[in-house]
Amino acid sequence: MVLVALGCFFGAVTSYLLGRFYGPPFFSDRSFFLKRQYLVRAQQYFAAYGGKSIFSGNFLGPLRSLVPFVAGMSEMGIWRFIFWSASASAVWSFLFVGLGYFLGASWEAVELWGTRLTVFLFGLAVVIVLNWLVGRFLVRHERQVRAFLLSISRSVISGLAENEYIANFIERHPRFIQFMRKRFSPYEVLGLSFSFSLILSVVILGYLLVLIHAVVVRGPLIELDNRLLELVMFVRDPIINRLMLYATNLAGWPVLGFMAALSVFLLWRRSWLRLMVFLIGAASASGAHFLLKMIFDRPRPNAGQALILASSASFPSGHAIISFVFYGFLAYVIVGYVRSWRTKIAVVLSAVFVIGLVGVSRIYLGVHWPSDVLGGYLLGAWWLVGMITVIYLYENFISPVSPAADRTRPLSFLTIEKIIVAAAIAAAVWFYWFYTAGHPLQTIVIGEVEILSRKTISELTIQELNSLNKTTETLRGRTQTPVNIIVVGSRQEFEKSFRGAGWQIADPATIDNIIATVRSSLANTAYPAAPISPSFYSGRVQDIGVEKETSLKSARQRHHARFWLAPLVLADGTDVWLGTASFDNGVAYSPVLKFPTHTISPDIDSERDFIRDDLFAVGFIAREEEIVFNEPTLGTSGVGAPFFTDGRVRVLWLKN
Repeated sequence: MVLVALGCFFGAVTSYLLGRFYGPPFFSDRSFFLKRQYLVRAQQYFAAYGGKSIFSGNFLGPLRSLVPFVAGMSEMGIWRFIFWSASASAVWSFLFVGLGYFLGASWEAVELWGTRLTVFLFGLAVVIVLNWLVGRFLVRHERQVRAFLLSISRSVISGLAENEYIANFIERHPRFIQFMRKRFSPYEVLGLSFSFSLILSVVILGYLLVLIHAVVVRGPLIELDNRLLELVMFVRDPIINRLMLYATNLAGWPVLGFMAALSVFLLWRRSWLRLMVFLIGAASASGAHFLLKMIFDRPRPNAGQALILASSASFPSGHAIISFVFYGFLAYVIVGYVRSWRTKIAVVLSAVFVIGLVGVSRIYLGVHWPSDVLGGYLLGAWWLVGMITVIYLYENFISPVSPAADRTRPLSFLTIEKIIVAAAIAAAVWFYWFYTAGHPLQTIVIGEVEILSRKTISELTIQELNSLNKTTETLRGRTQTPVNIIVVGSRQEFEKSFRGAGWQIADPATIDNIIATVRSSLANTAYPAAPISPSFYSGRVQDIGVEKETSLKSARQRHHARFWLAPLVLADGTDVWLGTASFDNGVAYSPVLKFPTHTISPDIDSERDFIRDDLFAVGFIAREEEIVFNEPTLGTSGVGAPFFTDGRVRVLWLKN
């Protein structure tokens, strides 16, 4: 806090001195932005409210650097400035460093109780809220945004015109300047709109060529692809799997139904040019996509981790191309027919959201590298710019009456054409829903557990077990307690055995159950089926948690274990469960979470043996084996509690 306060204070003093000695010369009556009258107003304001402005300005983001500069230009007294600036720096440092410290601890709490679904839903909520905020700002400040962009463009043009080097160049090359004026004239066929589209197309194509070069030479981009792929696949969850399947099919085969509906709409509106450009553009974009796939023949990511089947080459992503071309063109068409600025903004932002969601779904489902999606976006954007440019030039210069006539056609409440359009849209939605519902993921469901795949083995050997991951991890992938117990048997046999030994199946980690756990821990009362914080094995949260009360009869202390269905199954269909067992010996302050939570007994091997003895005592164990599965380990749990293990695992075969 002291260091941050000093940095804030000396930064403010530096800004003040710069403003005091070098600020006023920037202001003049001829300046567009920095007029001298603005400086006079600032000086008058700081004479009346300078102290309050210095103090409050420290808490207003970018103004924290600007306010001291203005105070210096306003010739505010140096000692008065130092007093207010030092006070504000001290308070700002205390509040923000303190908030950061405890919010950091809150993230650790999210990591303790959160799941991949929690992270995904939070991220999705952030994207939706940001989308809404941007749209709300653009809708509320339409005139200001337009005026700002116009002002910036005029200022740039004015500044270029007044530059002596540019002025001399204009005098020496009148024919070139005349040519350029026509290229940027809004009244020429090959004027401003064409030039802007050409420049944008060249920029997009340049980025695409750079990306293609990076893919071909297989440089650092490959490592970045791997990292980003792991990051997106990190949030895999059965519910998200289904959501992403529906998202990806927004640009899969069902998109043909939506394209047909858009074509019917354009036919109804008699927009022959737009219909022709759309059909030719979509078909040619698909053709270019297949041609590039054959040329580069880039392998797809590991098929063993893919949630859906994909047999063609990987680069570029066809779904990304089609989503950009179709939803971008759809937004362009709708924006051309609606008059409300609010509706236009909503349509554009919705199209951006859908396009982005399709790209993320391709990476999430494991069928494309991130660079494949980026390449598809660039190619789709290049095609879309060309399609819109053709329509704009034709409707505004070659046949300027066409768009006006098209847009002023009356929209009657009920006509044959309108019924046909509605039927086409309904059919497209039905086809999308029916196709997606019947398009299975490459996962298998075992009871209540969904996993990617399982290997069938004749017997459970140490060689097969050594091929598996051996440790669990936190939400962010930090290694914690290792697997120390393996149970062989069906889920029904698993639950029957543990319940027979007096164990409870843990309640799900809902908000209400977590609050009930906290309440029981504070009151030191019983909660025999209290939820167990999520832990992860190969990216999956535990499939089942079990726990058993101690003689204390309190939620503060319990035996507990987490189990995951292994990616192995015996030839007779018997399941294999990988588990990690530990004993919650009480509640204590966690240096990671910065507040009290359950802590485990360091000797996790004792809990492993306790479970074995419990199940043996009630006669549910057919046979057992003890194997060396890990190296002897000294580590910490997700909340920072230390543990140690000898690396051995108890393998327990349950009775039928």
